[in-house]
Parts: sequence; C-alpha cells; structure tokens
Amino acid sequence: MPGFCVGSRRIGEDQPCFIVAEVGVNHNGDLLIAEASVRAAAAAGADAVKFQTFRAERLVAPGTPRAAYQIESVGVGDQRSMLEALELSAEAHVRLQALCRELGVTFLSTPFDDESLDLLVGLSVEAIKIGSGDLDNHPLLLRAKAAGVPLIVSTGMSTLLEVAQTVELLGGPGAANLALLQCVSAYPAPASAQNLAVIPHYAALFSVPVGFSDHTLGLGAAVAAVTLGAKIIEKHFTIDRALPGPDQKASLEPAQFAQLVGAVRDAEAAIGRPVKRILEEERELRTVARRSVHLARALTRGEAIVAADLEMKRPGGGVGGAECLGLIGRLSARDLPVGHRIHLSDLI
Repeated sequence: MPGFCVGSRRIGEDQPCFIVAEVGVNHNGDLLIAEASVRAAAAAGADAVKFQTFRAERLVAPGTPRAAYQIESVGVGDQRSMLEALELSAEAHVRLQALCRELGVTFLSTPFDDESLDLLVGLSVEAIKIGSGDLDNHPLLLRAKAAGVPLIVSTGMSTLLEVAQTVELLGGPGAANLALLQCVSAYPAPASAQNLAVIPHYAALFSVPVGFSDHTLGLGAAVAAVTLGAKIIEKHFTIDRALPGPDQKASLEPAQFAQLVGAVRDAEAAIGRPVKRILEEERELRTVARRSVHLARALTRGEAIVAADLEMKRPGGGVGGAECLGLIGRLSARDLPVGHRIHLSDLI
C-alpha cells in the first residue's frame, strides 16, 4: 500500500487514523458558524475539517427535487434553492483555510463543479475529497487528478465495478495519490447497513489506503472500521444539531466527536501488532494466577516421585504445569515437606 501525505500527515499502513470532521454545509452559509465549527472540531481532536465547495447553479438543474431526508429536515422544495443558501464565497474559503492553519488542522473541501475545483486548487489545498455522487463523474475526476494532489474518494451508491473503473481512471491499483472510503449514502445510515467488510476487500483489490465515511449516529461503526484497517474516518460534524439544515441530524456535536476521537485512538492502541508475548502489565498477575507443582505429601531424601505426589496450585514461580509429568520418577534431593512448591533444584 503506497499511501501519501496530507501536509505533514502520512496516510497509510502503520499510521494513525486521519480523522475528518465533515462540517459540509452545516454552517448554513454563515461564515461565523463555519469558523465556530472549525474551532470546535479542532478542540475535539479532529485532524482535518472539511467543507463543500459548489455553486448551486452549476450543480443542480432547476426543479430538481430534494431527497427524502432533506425534505424531512428543511421542508418541501427544490434542491437548487436549498443549496443556494448554503454556498460559501471564495473569500470565506480563504478565511477558513487560514483559521485551520492557525489551529493546526487540515482544511479540506469537496468540489462539485470545475469552478469550485479550480478555487480549491488555487488555494493549494493538501488533498481533495470527491463525494459519492461524483464517483462516476469522470470529467471532474480527471480534472481533479490533473491537480496533482491526493484524492480521497467516497464510494457510496456504487457497485464494485464502478469503483474499479474509477480506480483505473485515477491511476489503477497502487495509485500513489488515491484513497477510497467505504460509505453508505443515507442520512442517517443504520449500523446494520455499513458492510464494513468492504474495507479490507478494497485494500486487497486496489492497494490504496481505505477509510470510512460514517453516516451512522453512533460511534461503534467507526471504531469497527478502524479494527478492519480504516486509515481515514470521516464523520459529519455540527456545533448544534438543533440548527436548521439538511445534514444536522446525521452529525455529531463537539462532545460526541471528542468521544469518537478518543474511541478511535483507543482502538488503534488496542490493535497493536501480531506479536504474542508476556506484557509487563501481566507479569505480576502471571505469577499469582499461574500454578506450580506442589507436593501432596512429604518426601524423604532419595525418594522417587509418583503421579499421586504432585498437585497443581497457585502461585506460579516453581516448576510449571507443562513440565509436571516430566517429574515422575525423579528423586528428591533432600527431605521436602508436604505442600512444598517444587523447583528443579529440589530434584536429582
């Protein structure tokens, strides 16, 4: 798996998971809310804060209906009017990128049209995120590839064949500047639908870093994804789920996001490496909980041991159970009392 760098952060094998707070459009077109979101996400431990860059007139044809979850959140109407209210200006992008830099988090965004992609490239963004809706948008994908920065591509609403075609378009298996995200494009998405087994499958098929764009309401799916090899976790983020907007209800608030970051870091620490050994934390309990061979009766010097003479009792530290049967027939080197914990120096 080649991996790549997003700024100073390496994304790939043996690296900490890159955790993205997806503010998306949860700022409602208000720069002050967007800036507050960046501050809150950084304080919660996010590695990156992501927005969405678009011009509604270039993204949506007039009269395009809203999705069911959008109608539930913001009411009946067309997509275009909804999205027009959620745009951020080029100047807002500059300010948000500067704030991210000041706070030590990576500024990311998803472009939805050529003009928006050019804006992000002009800002020298460290990576570009492609949303699931554009997995088969080959013109946009090729334009993004030409920018020469890492591409993080979500794969919701797609077949494996479509994913494979996109990987081939972007450089093929092992492409140096590509990551894939398993994603289920529902808002919110039930944990039972996540199919996280796709994560190691993608890694084996395409030899690129794989992550998870998580639209569930809880933390468990993201933690499970990390145990399956996810190197990027993206989770929708809001400063207040009570705010209006189509994605607020499927987002985590700052305290929950901080819990997610902690859970992911705990999972990474727990995974460790495929080496089985006695840990320092276990040594004291090993002596107490393991058993040693003890004498069931007293032995006189030179007496041979028979099976009935031996019993296994705590603590450890003497001859262990694996060597117990090998003691039968050995001679006592001296008089030994009943209950004695046997050491090899006790025997001839």
